[in-house]
Amino acid sequence: MRDKLCIDIGGTKTLIGLIDSDSNIKESCRIKTSKDIKKFARDLKIEVKKFKGRVACVNVSFAGRVDTQGKVILAPNLPKELIGKNLIAMLNTGFKSVHIENDAVCFCLNAMNTRKITSDRSGLAIVWGTGIGGAVILFGKILKIKGREKFGEIGHIQTFNTDSDIESLIGGKGFKPNFGNDGEHLYKLASSGDKESIRKFREIGRLFGRYLLSLIYIFDPESIYIGGGVLNAWKFIKAGVEDIKFKNETVFSRVSNIYVSKDSYAMLKGAYFIDEKKNFIDKL
Repeated sequence: MRDKLCIDIGGTKTLIGLIDSDSNIKESCRIKTSKDIKKFARDLKIEVKKFKGRVACVNVSFAGRVDTQGKVILAPNLPKELIGKNLIAMLNTGFKSVHIENDAVCFCLNAMNTRKITSDRSGLAIVWGTGIGGAVILFGKILKIKGREKFGEIGHIQTFNTDSDIESLIGGKGFKPNFGNDGEHLYKLASSGDKESIRKFREIGRLFGRYLLSLIYIFDPESIYIGGGVLNAWKFIKAGVEDIKFKNETVFSRVSNIYVSKDSYAMLKGAYFIDEKKNFIDKL
């Protein structure tokens, strides 16, 4: 079985794992994602160098977008100085190849490997963590358009009557400024029975439900696949989403499946398949 070094760079944490072809994580570690560019680069290089000589391939799930050469073109929740930097060059310390993809794409790849995504004619994947990212599925494959690397970046849809996008409103980074507590603290309060925290999660769910409603109108997906750290609180968020579904049954009924994953390693495991071209439609 071919092992690969896989990395999931998120806005809050970075996961690093040695993964085999059956998606078994043989070794792993977790580090905090630094907002300081020098520490960010140093922390990654220290961990990655431990695998030099053991694997040929490094595959990276990235909370942002890179161009075909590996240059960062979008990374709203990572060090600002990353923009314009070549992430492939930063990580290629003696490996045969380094491949980088958006984290929502990697979430899709994991869902494909676990047969959650099969032959949907149209579908959406949403990763809801520190920010919100997305990918578009067409006939069971991930749709990419050459030269348009930001295609499918659905987390930056603007909200009405504000200067914010949807991820600034209800992405994990928006919880504290908009709802008074970060996600972890809000979840602990809700789990202890705090009614105000439960109410806030329900409101977050309603906002997410309206967001889904807009996406359904735009993409008319057969299925929607949702993952990311915020889903740990899904039992509190779900009621708000259901409120919106109930009021818009006709629209939501067009979606045959809304799949919610709480696997915190989904993007890391999906990164294993980045370099397998069969998973993509990228000839447009």
